[in-house]
Amino acid sequence: MLVSLLPSGIELPRAREVSVDGSVLLFACALTVVTGVLFGVLPAATSSRQAATPRMTRNRSGGVLIVAEVAFALVLLAGAGLLVRSFHLLTRVDPGFNPAQVITVGVTLPASRYDSEDRMRTFAWVARVGGRFFDAMGITLVRGRFPGAEDTARSEPVFVIDETVARRYWPDSDPIGQRLAWDVDGPDTGPAGPGLAGDRLSGVVIGVAASVRWQGLHDDAPGTAYWWFPNAPGRDLTIVARTAGDPAALVDRIAAHVRAIDPHQPIGRARAMSELVADELARTRFTMLLLGGFAAAALLLAVVGLYGVVSFAASQRTREIGVRVALGAQRGDVIRLVLRHGVMLVAAGLAIGIAVSLAMGRAVEGLLYGVAPTDAPTLGAVVFVLAAVSVAATYLPARRAARIDPAVALRQE
Repeated sequence: MLVSLLPSGIELPRAREVSVDGSVLLFACALTVVTGVLFGVLPAATSSRQAATPRMTRNRSGGVLIVAEVAFALVLLAGAGLLVRSFHLLTRVDPGFNPAQVITVGVTLPASRYDSEDRMRTFAWVARVGGRFFDAMGITLVRGRFPGAEDTARSEPVFVIDETVARRYWPDSDPIGQRLAWDVDGPDTGPAGPGLAGDRLSGVVIGVAASVRWQGLHDDAPGTAYWWFPNAPGRDLTIVARTAGDPAALVDRIAAHVRAIDPHQPIGRARAMSELVADELARTRFTMLLLGGFAAAALLLAVVGLYGVVSFAASQRTREIGVRVALGAQRGDVIRLVLRHGVMLVAAGLAIGIAVSLAMGRAVEGLLYGVAPTDAPTLGAVVFVLAAVSVAATYLPARRAARIDPAVALRQE
C-alpha cells in the first residue's frame, strides 16, 4: 500500500521491486511470535512471586512503557502536524502564473536541420506560440508592454523583466526604457550596443511582469529576464498552450502543427501544467501521509496501552476502592483517584515528548515551508489532542472503577 502511494515525482531506487515476499513475511511472523512470548513470559514470571515488591515493580514497568509511548506519539504527531501546516501553506502559494488548463510540450530542434538563426526563428514564429507565451502562461503584466508583432528580427532586441529583477537593479527608478545586457553569467546593467555580440545579448526593457517561482514553490522567485525569440532564437523550446477544455486534447493538434512546419520534427512528452505543480507538492504530501500514518499508529498504541495499564492498576485496587466507598467516598472521589494515576503518566510522557520534539525539529526543517520546526501553535495543538485522547482513555476505567459495589469488593481476596 505504501509503495502504491509513492508519487512519480519521487525517485526511490528500486521502489517498484518492494513487496511482501516470503522472507519478509517470515521475519514479520517470527518477530511477532518472539515479542508475544517474551512479553507474556515476563509478567507470568513476575506474578509467580508472592512478595509485594514485584507488584510494585510490574506497575512501575508498565508506567515507564506508557510514558515512552506517549512521548513517541507526541514526536510523530508533532512532525506530522508541521508537515500538514507546511503543505497547507504551499497550496496557497501563488506561483506567478495560472497552471489551470495549460499543456506544455517540449521540442528540440536538431542542429543538422536548424543550423542558422533564421531557420530557428522561422519554426517558432510560424507556429505562433512565442508571441502568446505570457497570455498562455497567465503571467501578469505589471507595467510597460509585452513583445508583439512590431518586435522583429531586424528591430532592436527587447526584454521583459520580472518584478524581482526590477527591484534588484532599479530599486528607485523606472526600468522601462533602460538598457540591459545579458550573458551566460547573468544580467548586467550599463551601456551596451544593440544586438547579439558573442554570448551577450543587449537590448531595451519594454515591460515588467509578475515574478514566477520557476525553481519550485518552496523557493522565492529567482529573478527572470525574458528576451524575444525573434531576437535570439534557440533550439530547446517549450510550446505552451491554453484551452477552455481538456489540455490533453491539444496534444494531437500541436503535433499536427509541428509536422506541418517540419514533417521530420518530433515532439517531446506533453505535460499538463497542473501536473507539474502537483509534482512540486508530491514529496511533501507523501512524507506527510507517511509520517501521519506512523503517528496515528503510535497514538493508537499509546491509547490502548494507557487504557490497559490504568485498568490493571484499578483492578489491583478493587478492595481499596471498596473500603473507600464503604467509608463514604463519593463516585467523583473514586474517579479522581484512578484518573490521577493515568494523568501523571500522560503528563510525564508529554513533557518528554515536547523536549524531544524541540530537539529533533531540525530533522524535518528541510521539508517545511513557511513554518518553523519549533512552531508553538502546531506543537500546542498536538499536545492538546494527545492529552485529550489520553485522558479519555484513562477516564473509561476510572468511571468503571467508580461503579464497584463495596459489598462485592470487600468479599474479594
